[in-house]
Amino acid sequence: MGQISWRAAQNRIARLHQHIARQREDFHYKTAHKLVKEYDLIAVVDAERRAEGKLTY
Repeated sequence: MGQISWRAAQNRIARLHQHIARQREDFHYKTAHKLVKEYDLIAVVDAERRAEGKLTY
């Protein structure tokens, strides 16, 4: 009896994790799609390289 309820709980947790992962994926897809539609040019900057120039010792 304990093994069955434990397995059911594990399945429920796995489904919840999958649901959240799919929500995040959907949000990222929709955000990227909106950005691509809204802007003509999208530039990607390496944040570490940009921060290197601002460091002073």
